[in-house]
Amino acid sequence: MQDLRPKVLEYVRINGPILPVNVSKSINSNILFSSAVLSELVSNGQVFMSNAKVGGSSLYYIKGQEYKLQTLREHLGDMPKKAYDLLKQKIVLMDKGLEPYQRVALRELKDFAVPIAVKQNNQETLFWKWYLTPDDIAKKMIEEILGIKQASEETAKKTQEKEDYQETLKPAKELLVKEGKQAVQKEKQQKQQKPAAVNEDVLSYFRKNNIAIISTEQIKRNKETAFIVYLSSQIGNLQYFAYFKDKKKINDEDLILAYHKGQQHKMPVLFLTTGSLSKSAEEYIKKNINGMLTFKKI
Repeated sequence: MQDLRPKVLEYVRINGPILPVNVSKSINSNILFSSAVLSELVSNGQVFMSNAKVGGSSLYYIKGQEYKLQTLREHLGDMPKKAYDLLKQKIVLMDKGLEPYQRVALRELKDFAVPIAVKQNNQETLFWKWYLTPDDIAKKMIEEILGIKQASEETAKKTQEKEDYQETLKPAKELLVKEGKQAVQKEKQQKQQKPAAVNEDVLSYFRKNNIAIISTEQIKRNKETAFIVYLSSQIGNLQYFAYFKDKKKINDEDLILAYHKGQQHKMPVLFLTTGSLSKSAEEYIKKNINGMLTFKKI
């Protein structure tokens, strides 16, 4: 079976940032498969996805194409757009010197506003940096805003002495880290030996559809479980975040929870349930997460 990941990666390299619908046309497939391939490339660190969306979908791009994300400005709301323009003009902004709406908007501009926390006199001050600005330039501008002078030779000497002392502690630290990793590994092995109580309906569904379970997280015994799974498709094995909920009526809040968990894992979502969708949940899928969440009643 053809592995389409290299083809999709090359398409993003040439045309990025792009939408999943662009990829689906290039590989003659549907948006669900295109999104799944893109999600796998994101999880591998080969492709990145924007936080801002165009028509409910993120843009996908590779390293070096970040400057092209500025096309997303036209898809921002009024307040985020104003904050975007201000940050691009000023390059660096001090959070506490801004209007409340500007603070909120900058926190939404995750693609463009990079937070920098600076400690001075035991107090922490938050700054925002335009995402394309080099760190050394941003540092100089922040120092000018705060009135920080270059460290004296004495301070530099003390810093060097501290670093030298830390260097002598490295062997002991490495031993502690090694022992800590061994303890964590042992704990994982012990957890794996204790199978989670999973609803038999969902296990039966996985078996019938040749879906392999990679990991299981029990949320509510027999009623609610999260999985990482592999399933076969026309374009090869795909990794999904599967979320099972034993409930008569699934509402939009159930879908939002599963979708956000899938986003945390950077995977498309397969929502499994013994119940049915409410009208509001059906509308939510169509308007907000169509192509990123697949609903199946089992």
